[in-house]
Amino acid sequence: MGLVLWIIVLIVNFVEALYLLVQYIRLKMRNAPDQAYKDLVSSPLWLLSLIISIILFIIGNILS
Repeated sequence: MGLVLWIIVLIVNFVEALYLLVQYIRLKMRNAPDQAYKDLVSSPLWLLSLIISIILFIIGNILS
């Protein structure tokens, strides 16, 4: 069970990293201002997903 949770956390983090990379490339192509980059990384979605990933990681460690 713990291994499954670790795999889920890794997949979610990988998808988030790919999304951030795509958004970064789009902003770079449009020569966006610095504020657009700050808005990209400070959205509440990333904070929520980070918290969920940490909780799942801790549960996975406890179960394994």
